[in-house]
Amino acid sequence: MTRRYSFLQKILILFLCGVMIPMLIQNVVYYRQTEENIQKEMLEKIDEALDDKTEKITGELGGILSLAGSYYNNEMLYRYLDLEYGRDLEYLIQYQEELRRLFTESSIYLSQVKSAMAYTDNNTLFNSSYVRKITDPKDGTLGETLS
Repeated sequence: MTRRYSFLQKILILFLCGVMIPMLIQNVVYYRQTEENIQKEMLEKIDEALDDKTEKITGELGGILSLAGSYYNNEMLYRYLDLEYGRDLEYLIQYQEELRRLFTESSIYLSQVKSAMAYTDNNTLFNSSYVRKITDPKDGTLGETLS
């Protein structure tokens, strides 16, 4: 049973099979490739941003740990903190001349350090901007109140 198609129907079938269907397939393939490329580029940008943040955080932590290590290994700081002062004036003079210089000269270049604090159990010291007295070393709060 062969059916005779009119010329217009034959042209329409030829147009659909020869032009529209290949164009549709091409657009689907192009869309998928474009979507994959965009996702790949976005993931690369995210990876680069995360790597940059990781390097920045590593640098900041390295600076902070270096500062903490310099305080930890500073014998002069330990000597001033462990010294038994006879009067508050003696401590105040040492603080003005030496302790404040020890803390400010090393932390002035680190923007990520808001403040540095040394904790001691020396009862002849009083609290200052860089030194805090520990009232009870066993409570673990270092003399600070948690609120």
